[in-house]
Amino acid sequence: MKKTKLFVVLALVLGAVALVGCNGKPQQKEKEPFVLKGNTWLYLNVENTNTMKADDNEIKPLPKDQNLTPRQIVTVASAIEALLKDNEGRRGATSVEDWMKDFESNRIKIDPYNIIEPRPFMVDGKKVEKFVLVECWITNRDVTLHAGGTDFVSQLGLEPGEVIGYIPNATMEKAEKAIREAWAKGDNEAVYKFFNDAYTFIPTRKVTYEKLKEEGKL
Repeated sequence: MKKTKLFVVLALVLGAVALVGCNGKPQQKEKEPFVLKGNTWLYLNVENTNTMKADDNEIKPLPKDQNLTPRQIVTVASAIEALLKDNEGRRGATSVEDWMKDFESNRIKIDPYNIIEPRPFMVDGKKVEKFVLVECWITNRDVTLHAGGTDFVSQLGLEPGEVIGYIPNATMEKAEKAIREAWAKGDNEAVYKFFNDAYTFIPTRKVTYEKLKEEGKL
């Protein structure tokens, strides 16, 4: 009888050790693998404020200090530029194609592989693909949106390639930190949320942007 009780006690103790692990702390549940849902994009929103004076249907030359509406910005957007990490101060650029323009929500969509992408791994002797966090987009700074590629640009009195929006560096830094933390925790839903609302262009014009740049307020 005593042996039976001793066995039961030992079993309970060993079970407790298995639950907490060797370091005495509860073992973390293994992270759920990230699965890219269908039709997922990284969305770059455009801020909409009541102070904008422009009208979506206005096609006359605008004052040099007047911002475009979100719809106008998406319409004339032709390129995204950014200061790349560890690239000797050089800027990179990507064109904004028509399929990237979401006019229903007045935003621009880019490939989610700019943040995560599948990489091959060997698991139990088998080759599998797992998503990993990449440095392509989240480390960018001084991100700007530029006009071009349509007659609407000249009709609005814009210069070819003029900056029409920017993402503040503070926003880029905050998003990078939050995405890294969510990814490390395996919080896949949070990662998906960042795809939708982490990045927003602030409408601007060349004169205003250059002033912000000179003042170090980007």
